[in-house]
Amino acid sequence: MHQPHIYTPQDQSYEARLEALKAVMAAREQAKSSREHANDPQWSSVLGGIDEIEVAEMMIESSFSMASSDFQQKELKQAQSDGALTEKELGEIMTAVRQQQAQSKRSNSNSDESSSSHKQS
Repeated sequence: MHQPHIYTPQDQSYEARLEALKAVMAAREQAKSSREHANDPQWSSVLGGIDEIEVAEMMIESSFSMASSDFQQKELKQAQSDGALTEKELGEIMTAVRQQQAQSKRSNSNSDESSSSHKQS
């Protein structure tokens, strides 16, 4: 099952993927701001309830993970040296990539354990 996402590059070129990544990163910042103001009565009617913000955050984080893994490390370093990504942004992206790799290893490990336990039955 595919999770909804907002990472939609126009094509697979470096520039299109980078533009889409930057859009996802901007959405992350907007979601953080929304959460900060979620309990403010003046803003809650504009921003939506906390449940809506949490759903948006989950979709944005899924999109960020997808976008982060769509780049090779050398492309990310190039984006930083070109000034398209800050050091902080690059760090966030690399953290997301490592988290996704760790999750993938755990999933593979769990499926290996599951298949070997079925073979023993």
